[in-house]
Amino acid sequence: MRTRNFVLLVLALTLSASLAGCGGNQTKTLTWWTLPDRVGEEALAKECSDVAGGYRIEARVLPTLLRDRRADLVRRLSGGDDNIDILTLDSALTAEFAAAKFLAPLPKGLTSDVGIIPTAAEAATYRGKLVAVPWWVDPQLLWFRGASAERAGIDVTKPVSWDALLAGADRIRASVQLDNADGTGVNDWVLGLVAESGGQILSGTSRKPKVGLNSDAGRVAAGLVQFYMASGLGEGPSDRALTEFAGTRGAFLVARASARTAREVLSIAGDMRPLRYPVIGGVSKSPMAAAALAVPASSGNRKAAFGAVECLASAESQAEIMVNSGRGAARSAVYQDGDVSRVVPYAQILLSAAREGVNVPSTPYWHLAEKAIHSTWTPLSTVAPNHTPKESAAAVATLVGGGLR
Repeated sequence: MRTRNFVLLVLALTLSASLAGCGGNQTKTLTWWTLPDRVGEEALAKECSDVAGGYRIEARVLPTLLRDRRADLVRRLSGGDDNIDILTLDSALTAEFAAAKFLAPLPKGLTSDVGIIPTAAEAATYRGKLVAVPWWVDPQLLWFRGASAERAGIDVTKPVSWDALLAGADRIRASVQLDNADGTGVNDWVLGLVAESGGQILSGTSRKPKVGLNSDAGRVAAGLVQFYMASGLGEGPSDRALTEFAGTRGAFLVARASARTAREVLSIAGDMRPLRYPVIGGVSKSPMAAAALAVPASSGNRKAAFGAVECLASAESQAEIMVNSGRGAARSAVYQDGDVSRVVPYAQILLSAAREGVNVPSTPYWHLAEKAIHSTWTPLSTVAPNHTPKESAAAVATLVGGGLR
């Protein structure tokens, strides 16, 4: 990157100053637990280690599924594990970890959200306070192959509705695949459909939140799921979605922006075209995945770790993330970077999707709400507007409230 050497030199001075009170010139190891997200973490760790001159960052990869990552981290952090100095934090875990006081408070120099995409800042915020440094965003998009949209009679010059997508795919008997990234596919789908229909799954951080599933928005969402399943165009969120999309019947895929760099679609990546997430009533609310960088309260190297976070979260590092993974930067200015524009030609579509996307609700009990939603919306073949929203709302209220199902 053009300005990277200067920026890293400035960060080196900051990091060296941080280390002055942490053991002088003795080399330290900062352990960075990060996601399996293809962002080039090893290279980023090396670059931010090399400029510091006083420590090295060692990257370790967390489990692929969100539920497994959560279980691993809750066990470690609740036990005061001091072997996690930097943490790549899923937005789905932000509120829970902040409420449990697992995270060290951000130093003053890292508390600004100026230049950050609002939804990225929101994903790293709990009760109005930034608790981690926004890093990347990964909104879902509608991908199609080559001339599939044209053959299906879908006008890609304007927002594509779910109805138009399914009708077009049925016209050419092509599949509509839905990805199941991190094992959260069903919950993400419900989240997006409810938001596009003008609703909210739940709001509030207490054990008695307002649950919005048993509503017109919930019934619209359930009706669309029912219609999709009856169409025979796909099986819903699936671990096989990317492979199927790359296959002979593949035409349409609803998946994260980073799907284009997944190994399953490398053979057709050059043929993939992105559009905004399918709309309901003209509204597109892409389900958002987002990650921020945090320092656990149990880390014994907080000052050095926050210095490393400053380097890892720099605009130059975020540009590398976009180039390496196809994920979006949390900083708006990165989308204008020349290398980003060249390698990620759909950067402006990604930015637009991120700005208008929907995050998971900011509640410490989201993992319980997810469990309730998944159990009541699966099997997808049984979803129906006349019972699923009501049953799901009751299940969410029960589990979040501390009850059992």
